[in-house]
Amino acid sequence: MNTIEFKRYTHQHLIDRLGPSTWANVFLAVLIIATTLITSILTSYHVTIYLIFLVLFVARFRFYERASKQNFESLSDESINSDRRYFTFLIGSTGLCWAILIVLPALLSVDTHFWDQFVYFLATGLIASAIFNIGISKRNFLVFCTPILISLCTSSFVNQSTLSEQIIFILTGFIFFYFINALQRKTELFYYEIYNRQQDMIQILEGFPGAISLVENGRYLYMNKRLIQLMGKGVSLKKDDALGLHNINQALVEKIKEFEASTMLHEEFEADLQTAEGRKTFWIILKKLQEKKVMILSVDIDEKKNNERKLAEQNIKLIESSKMAALGEMSSGIAHEINNPLTIIQGSTRQISRISSALSEDLRSDLERLTTKIDLMTLRITKIIKGLRSFAREGSRDPFDKVSSKQIIEETLFICESRFKNSNIDIRKNFELDVFIHCRAVQISQVLLNLLNNAYDAIIEKRNLNKDEYSMPGDFIEISTQQLDHQFLIKITDSGKGIPKEDQNKILNPFFTTKSVGKGTGLGLSISRSIMEEHQGALVFNFDSPHTEVNLIFNKF
Repeated sequence: MNTIEFKRYTHQHLIDRLGPSTWANVFLAVLIIATTLITSILTSYHVTIYLIFLVLFVARFRFYERASKQNFESLSDESINSDRRYFTFLIGSTGLCWAILIVLPALLSVDTHFWDQFVYFLATGLIASAIFNIGISKRNFLVFCTPILISLCTSSFVNQSTLSEQIIFILTGFIFFYFINALQRKTELFYYEIYNRQQDMIQILEGFPGAISLVENGRYLYMNKRLIQLMGKGVSLKKDDALGLHNINQALVEKIKEFEASTMLHEEFEADLQTAEGRKTFWIILKKLQEKKVMILSVDIDEKKNNERKLAEQNIKLIESSKMAALGEMSSGIAHEINNPLTIIQGSTRQISRISSALSEDLRSDLERLTTKIDLMTLRITKIIKGLRSFAREGSRDPFDKVSSKQIIEETLFICESRFKNSNIDIRKNFELDVFIHCRAVQISQVLLNLLNNAYDAIIEKRNLNKDEYSMPGDFIEISTQQLDHQFLIKITDSGKGIPKEDQNKILNPFFTTKSVGKGTGLGLSISRSIMEEHQGALVFNFDSPHTEVNLIFNKF
C-alpha cells in the first residue's frame, strides 16, 4: 500500500475531503460557541480555544486551496510526504482543540445534565466524520481521534461518583476505541479495494488500442494516453477542459453535444479527424453512462480503410487490365485484318499515280489530289490502330524510357479526338514544346486519356444542366505543355462545369466522384495520381484557374 501511486491516490482523497470537512468543523464550532453562550459557561479557556480554531480553519482553507490545484499525478514522493506532514499537523491540532472542548465542562465542574449528554454526541459525531473523511489514512485518523477519545474517557471518569462506574466507563472507552479502529481498518481496506479496481480499469482503458474519454456537460472528466497522443505533444489536455478547446473536429464536438442533450443511449458513426499524425479516419462510439456522463471511444480505422481502398483499386486495375488485354487482342486482330486491305489500297494508289502520267494535266491533277487524300486517310487509320494497340497494352511492368511528350499526346488524341469533334468540342493543341520524359509511355497515355475523358464528361454534364446537350459555342479542351525551371508540365484545361469548392480537397480521394450515379467509380483520378507518383511526379489541380485545369508534373525529362 506504500507505492507512490497509492500515496498520490490517498493524498488526493484527503485533500478532496479537506474543504467540506473544514466547513463542517466551522459549522460545529459555531454551534458550540452558541451553546456555551446559551448555557452561560463561556470562559477564557473557551475563548482561547475558539481563537485557535479560527487560526486552524484559516490555515486549513489555505492549504486546501493550494493543494487542490496541484497535479497529483506528477507529485514527487518528497512533495507528498511534506504535504502529508502538514496535513497531519492541521488535523491533529484540530482534534486536540476538540478534545479540550469536550473535557472542559468536566474539568470546570459544570454541573449540568445537558453537557454530560452533549459531549458524547459531539465526540461520536466527530469520530464518525473522521471515519468518513480521513479513515483512509490510519495515522491521521489516530492523530485526530485519540485526543478526543482520551478527553471523552477523562470526562466520563471525572463525572462518575463511584470507582465501579469509573472502571466501567474506562473499559467501555477501550472497547469503543477498539471498535472504531476496526471500522477505520475496514474503511482503509475498502478504499484500497476501490483503488485496485480503479487501477485495473485504468490499465484496461490505457491498453485499449483507441482513444477513450469521459465527458460531462461538454467537459472532459477523463482521457486516456492514446487520446493525448493523438492531440499532439504541444497540446496540454487535462481534466475539466472544454470539448473543442484543442485540435478537434468542430462538427464532432457539436455531434457529441447533441447526443449529450438527446434521449439516445448509444450511437456509432465514422468521422475524419485531424491528429498529430495527420488526418485519419476513426470509428466513433458514443455511450451514455449514469449521471448524464458520456463515454467517447475513437478507434483508428484509417489503415483498414486504406487497405480497403487499395484492394478496391487493385480490383479495378485487374478488371481494367483484363479489359485492356481483351481490347489488345481484338485490336491486334483488327490491325491484322485491316493492314492487308490497307496495303492493297496503298499499292493501288501508287499504281494509279504511275498510270496518271499518261493522262491530261487536268485529270492528272485531280487524280493526284484524290490519291494524296487516300494516302493520308490510310496513314491516319494506321496511326489509330497503332495507338489503340499501344494504349490497350498493360504497361505497369514496362521499363522506364525516354519518350517524346508530343508523341504520347498525339497518339492519345488519335484515339479520342473524333469523339470530341462529333460533340462540337474544340480541341486546342498548344504542345509545340516537345521534350523527352523519363516514363512508361503506356501508363502516361492512360493518365492523359482518363483526364481527357473526365474533361469531356464535365462539358457534357454542364450542357445537360443547361438543357443543351448537343452543342454549346465556346466549349473546349486545351492541351498545352510548359517548362518551369526543373519541371515539365502537361496541362489539360476544359470549359466544363468545374469542381465545387467543398469538393476540391476530396477530388483525389479514392471512391470520391462528382459524376452522376453509375457514371464513375471514383478511382480514375486516384489511380492516375498513383501512376504520376510512381514516375516521381505529381497530378495537381490548379483551383486558381478560371476553368478546370489539371497539371501533370514531371521531374525527370
